[in-house]
Amino acid sequence: MINPTRRRLARLVLPVLLLFFVTIGIALYQTVSQVNALDAQRARAAMAVALDGLMASLADYAHDNAAWDDAARAVYAPAPDTRFIATTWGEATGEHVYADAFMIVDASGAVRSAYRDGLATAPALSPELRRTLHVLRTRALHSGQGAAALVRRDGWITLVGVAPVRPTSRALDGLVPAAGPSIIAFQRDLTARDAARIGTSLQLPGVSFAARPHGATSAPVRDVEGRVIAGVTWAPTYTGSIALGRALPVILIAGVLYLIAAGFAFNRGYASLRQLGWQAMADSLSKLPNRRALRWEMVRRADMKADIGLAIVDLDGFKRVNDSFGHETGDQLIRAVALILKQAAGNEAMAVRLSGDEFALLAHGPDAHDTIERVSQRLLAILTQPVMAFKRPVQVGASIGIVAARLGEISPSEAMRRADTAMYEAKKSGKMRIVWYCPELERDQTEVARLTAELRNAIEHRELVAMYQPMIDSRTGEVRAVEALLRWPSIEHGEISTREFISVADQAGLTVSIGALVLSQAAIDAAKWPDVRLSINLSRGQLRSPGFVEVVARQMAEAGVDPSRIDFELRETLFVENPDFAEEVARELRLLGVGLVLDNFGAGHASFATLDLAQFSKVKIDSTLVARAPSDERALVLLQSCVSYAHVHGARVVAQGVETFAQAELMRVAGCDEIQGWTYGRPIQADDVTALLSATKRPGVQDISCHNGAETKEKMPV
Repeated sequence: MINPTRRRLARLVLPVLLLFFVTIGIALYQTVSQVNALDAQRARAAMAVALDGLMASLADYAHDNAAWDDAARAVYAPAPDTRFIATTWGEATGEHVYADAFMIVDASGAVRSAYRDGLATAPALSPELRRTLHVLRTRALHSGQGAAALVRRDGWITLVGVAPVRPTSRALDGLVPAAGPSIIAFQRDLTARDAARIGTSLQLPGVSFAARPHGATSAPVRDVEGRVIAGVTWAPTYTGSIALGRALPVILIAGVLYLIAAGFAFNRGYASLRQLGWQAMADSLSKLPNRRALRWEMVRRADMKADIGLAIVDLDGFKRVNDSFGHETGDQLIRAVALILKQAAGNEAMAVRLSGDEFALLAHGPDAHDTIERVSQRLLAILTQPVMAFKRPVQVGASIGIVAARLGEISPSEAMRRADTAMYEAKKSGKMRIVWYCPELERDQTEVARLTAELRNAIEHRELVAMYQPMIDSRTGEVRAVEALLRWPSIEHGEISTREFISVADQAGLTVSIGALVLSQAAIDAAKWPDVRLSINLSRGQLRSPGFVEVVARQMAEAGVDPSRIDFELRETLFVENPDFAEEVARELRLLGVGLVLDNFGAGHASFATLDLAQFSKVKIDSTLVARAPSDERALVLLQSCVSYAHVHGARVVAQGVETFAQAELMRVAGCDEIQGWTYGRPIQADDVTALLSATKRPGVQDISCHNGAETKEKMPV
């Protein structure tokens, strides 16, 4: 007979034991499931990164082949160099190393040359391929780099990479047709071999391409518009199950020891997965996470439907540093900026180097909107101070575009594109600023593209005209000089703001063409006015263009103008940001015999000690200082100091932006030699200048405001 006490004990212990083993079973099941799910999640994210890497590689290959002077000559020649095209690109498709097919597509979408498997073909573009090429062309023109996407073709998953054919030398800019550049497009069919290579790199077995994704061990393949066109699958690895099998002997010996071993195996497996996923995710130069790491993180956040704030950061002035001080200084600057980004990000955001001088910041969480703006503002504040590179203080800024979004509602790629769009708007609108993405920016970019095309046409048909604003002797009232200013009286839209079209010209690389047009017209007009000097503004693009001084000398000779009657205006900022280059330019221009004018003197960019005024025949006082002087005692003292400093160095002083007679009188008393502004006349046409100079000159104010001029109060130089 069983002892009742034992029976009660058994009834108590057995349920406890059963609960213990059930708990262990549930814990084991959950552990295995979580490890297997984590493994599948890691594999999906890694697969997305691998596909992005294939596209980035083909995009870079297309860009390397398209940004090439020889390519531009071959493609844009009146009779395209078919031999060059065949040997350089077409025949290479027969080797199937980088691409299986190649084509050249002009701005209208017509295929001008095509090869597949090393042989010339005449392909009929499918609607999907034609649509893909159109979208990639737009992206490539927008970014200035190559672009790539995946497309389905005849049952194959095909990589398509494109880039616009453009010369690297500015002297060849005229080769590109006005309608827009052609693109070269490379196609590479993804095969079972490519799938095997991906599997090897990711340590995934049985990788293959399928008609569609299915199950946890698959990932979607999306086209350029984000539609699923295929899938890529692999065999499950069951990392958790393997770990359980290894720990099973321990489980049979003791349940408690098994729990400890299982926890250890889980932690070790998780660490291994993290290590595998983050391999090759760091930028070698900056030591920051790279583009792949950012993509990985955004894909992970997309699975969580997370709110993110993404900022694209593009350095202002980096190319100038590379050109002026060399690539070693540029590399040192990248490393210094990387440390600044980490400082600004702190524990609130992820700092990333994307490529070249482009970085990113990523914040997540419910307050991601506020966090990313706070971090971006902090970054701009730090960059107001010079950055040290090779013990050299270098001044750089940043243009920042920001987007706030919920991943899952939009893709990581779309979030990047939107932030990039906002960044370009920040750079266009003045740099060293933050711009939030909004749909209106897309329409603005469409307008910029339209205006760029119209501007190219206006330059070609010489619709841009030079107008002239007099500079009046402050004591005699005589016209001593005229300044050439550019105007665009558009046939379709009326007169377009100079600030607007000059901004467009800067982005499109048209400032050199515009400057040459103004210089040519102004030289012809100046020949009619032997008693006055002609003042012309020079852009950075003109100064950096090859053979600029020789072009100036030739145009002066053709117009019959003595170079000694010409003044070239150089901005004060040029001598602050790049003093060595500025001094060399000034020396070459003085040897030509022209006069030099320092523009915007007193704007606060430089101290007197940093500027050698002996090389300038004139200085022009900044218009903001002129406007402040009547009501601001400190501004008046600074203006008088500028005048005295200039006179000590033998330079005449011009007060610009004078809008009232009171300002004019104050400028005369302060010692300014010449006065320029609305008080003495708006910009006028060349014939009006001739009439003005022919009229009887009398002391005092000359009213020339009745002439047709630009309806703007601010000086807008070429």
